Amino acid sequence: DRGLGLAYAEVSDPRARVYLERAVPQDWPVRLRLAALERDPSRAAALYESVLRDNPYETSALVNLGAWHGGKGRAAEAAALWERALAVNPALEAAVLNLSQVRPPEEARRIVERYLLLDPFSAAARKRLAAFEPGSRRP
Repeated sequence: DRGLGLAYAEVSDPRARVYLERAVPQDWPVRLRLAALERDPSRAAALYESVLRDNPYETSALVNLGAWHGGKGRAAEAAALWERALAVNPALEAAVLNLSQVRPPEEARRIVERYLLLDPFSAAARKRLAAFEPGSRRP
C-alpha cells in the first residue's frame, strides 16, 4: 500500500489517497503526500507539522505550512518557515515570493534579487522586483 500510494501520488493519480491512508508505516513521506491531498487546511497543516517533526528539512512541508500560517495572518511564523526552506534550497521560488510579501521593502528586494541570480528567467520574480520600483504598487 505504501509503495503504490507514493507512486500514485507522484503521478497525481486519484487512487493515491486510498493507498496512502492504508500505508504501513505512516512515515513522513506518506504523511507529506496525504497533506498535499487533504482538503481541510487545518488537517493538512497538522500533517505538515508532523512531517517536520520527523524531517525538519522537508521543503514542501516548510513552504506549505508557511502558506497556511500566512493565510491565518501569522506572518512571523510563516516567514520563519520560508526562511528555513530557503536555507535548505535557495532556489524555491514560492518561498522567495511569499517571504518577499511579508518582509520590509528593502529586505524583500534583496531576497528577490538573490533569487534572480539563481533563476534569471523567473517571470514571477521579475514582476515582484519591478513592483519595488518608485511609483509601483507593491504586489
